[in-house]
Amino acid sequence: MNIQPLLDAFGIQEDAVRALTDGLRAQITELQARLQEAEMHLKVRRIPHVRYPAGR
Repeated sequence: MNIQPLLDAFGIQEDAVRALTDGLRAQITELQARLQEAEMHLKVRRIPHVRYPAGR
């Protein structure tokens, strides 16, 4: 019984999973950078709340 075709198929699947994982890691890195940039913009644009004494 020749199991080489089965081993080859597993190798192809492993390569595909690695490629998918690498792509997802790249997307995560990009999304983290975009989130950090968005949070920075929110901090810059944050308007402090002004509280006035009662009766004004």
